[in-house]
Amino acid sequence: MGTSSVLLLLAAWSVAVAVVECAPQKVISVTLDSKWSSTPFHLEASEFFAEESSDYFWRYVNDFQELDLAAFSNSTPKAQYETVLEVATRHLSAAKLALLKLSLSLRAHSPAVETFQQAARDKGFPEECEFVIEVQGGGAICSLDKLDEALKNRDKTAKLYTFKVDHFYGGAATSTSQQQQRPVVILHGDLGAPGFRRFHEELEERAKLREISYVLRHFV
Repeated sequence: MGTSSVLLLLAAWSVAVAVVECAPQKVISVTLDSKWSSTPFHLEASEFFAEESSDYFWRYVNDFQELDLAAFSNSTPKAQYETVLEVATRHLSAAKLALLKLSLSLRAHSPAVETFQQAARDKGFPEECEFVIEVQGGGAICSLDKLDEALKNRDKTAKLYTFKVDHFYGGAATSTSQQQQRPVVILHGDLGAPGFRRFHEELEERAKLREISYVLRHFV
């Protein structure tokens, strides 16, 4: 069981104890406020899957692409939550599914999603771009049509820094020669948005061919 799962169980146990101990007394209401807007359930759930394994994360991403994402994007938060659980049941046991529900109720993975959001904001991407592709040594582009040109003309000596928490498709390139042959390409986007599938499938295919190191970061 991962650290997050243990913490979630402890949190649930603590709440239960608090309810029992305070039963004869007045009900105490506690509200926790974050310094950012609430993050989407489907992105928080992806971080839960990422803690299970990288393979689980990418299965979740690909399963989501089978949905009618236009309908999903226009549905209510409650409907989106239920859709997330429907996708999750394909891979999680009953116990793990209960942990996911607890995680979502506590918004336990919201900080992780916000970390990627803040990283994108710090880069100052154009507001009109729903999806942004960063190419190592090739700058940032908002269209797949410009990807080949960006890869061809990139500065092969340039660095594109990544985080330990980044989601690499198929694992990160480790040796210097691999890194030169497989430039890091970061997709900033929302895996639940209708246009995401086209970007994801293109980068996924290139990653399978060892042409790039594909990284996905949440960006809404």
